[in-house]
Amino acid sequence: MEQNFLSQYQIFLKKGSVDLATAELVHVSFVNGNVELDEEVILFHLQQCAEKFMKALLDFNRVSITRTHDLYLLAEKLEDAHIAIPFDFEPLLRLNQFAVDGRYSVIPDTLKNIEEIISLLNDFERYLKEIFS
Repeated sequence: MEQNFLSQYQIFLKKGSVDLATAELVHVSFVNGNVELDEEVILFHLQQCAEKFMKALLDFNRVSITRTHDLYLLAEKLEDAHIAIPFDFEPLLRLNQFAVDGRYSVIPDTLKNIEEIISLLNDFERYLKEIFS
């Protein structure tokens, strides 16, 4: 019986896609008035998605990845390796503060463009699926 194993970059993509789907579901519930939720939960999952998608792209290109949640460091690694992304991912870097702080405290300067971030991450996901196939 043949077993199919996922590569690390495929695992990052899969896990990032789950974070994106979770953020989208929570966002819809939040917008529809669920007062038990807050924006930091949504932004945490979006940060996790961005992190995993960046790590997937680095791993796919055989760039060593250290254990980090720092989106700026990951973006620097992408730039140093001359790995281009066909859209402006600069807005994603603003998610950096939600990696840890957003889980444990209220961050007063929450991003007001969650829909834009979700759209960018959907573009990133489609791009990764295209190049990984």
